[in-house]
Amino acid sequence: ECERAMVRGLVDALKATHDPSASERARAWLARAVQRAWRAAGPCVIACCGRSGTGKSTVAAALAAATGFPLLSSDVFRKAQAGIPLGERAPAAMYTPRARANVYDALARATAAAITDSPGVIVDATCLHRVDRDTLRAAAAERGAPIVFLECRAPAATVRRRLSRRKGSPSDATWA
Repeated sequence: ECERAMVRGLVDALKATHDPSASERARAWLARAVQRAWRAAGPCVIACCGRSGTGKSTVAAALAAATGFPLLSSDVFRKAQAGIPLGERAPAAMYTPRARANVYDALARATAAAITDSPGVIVDATCLHRVDRDTLRAAAAERGAPIVFLECRAPAATVRRRLSRRKGSPSDATWA
């Protein structure tokens, strides 16, 4: 199915010089081919990590869209555990070492379950502590899936600007 989508995409791309609507069809076919290629590669976990404001959520969302894999976010899990709407701030108690461990345990369970139902999963979490990365690594290994930690970085001025503009986001991060 990947090859068929690729061929159709290439044919429509060639037609695009004479048919403007073919360009959009070509993009759709080629996007489908990319998703099929990811699925054919076997199960995997891609964890987008890094400090808050470095772009990991944006990268994770783009990877989820490109691959068709489900996206799991530590911010969403944290708010769900606390029963807090996504746009509201979580109390400081949700950021203690124990609370963080609970979030990563839930994220790891969901990662293992997602690999069972999907050929891969994208994880959006800071993963700043080795124990958090080890928790996710164990969940992937449990399902025989490799895991890649993709660390996002950005200059301090960029991070500060991004964090100052956040409103109604699942993330509670601030520059402080």
